[in-house]
Amino acid sequence: MHQKALDELEKRGKTLDAGSFNGTVQIVHQDGSVLFFNYAFAEQFEQWWLVFTEHCGYYAFYNDDLEFIRFYTPATHIELEEGNEDNEQVG
Repeated sequence: MHQKALDELEKRGKTLDAGSFNGTVQIVHQDGSVLFFNYAFAEQFEQWWLVFTEHCGYYAFYNDDLEFIRFYTPATHIELEEGNEDNEQVG
């Protein structure tokens, strides 16, 4: 799956270099578990969210298992997908 995802990134014109990993990705699972990945970015691929990190590899999360996913940059953040309408944006 990861090679397919890398091929898709290439089709989208996205390259993996030091400048690609310019934010923090927050993953919240339906059970409330929270993950943060610094120096990372996320891309949706089919029914998956793929998190690419600068030093810790790549991770795949099935969309239906997530409450929401967010991408933060130093200046602002982008809400990628939100499953809970009561969730308030920070920023």
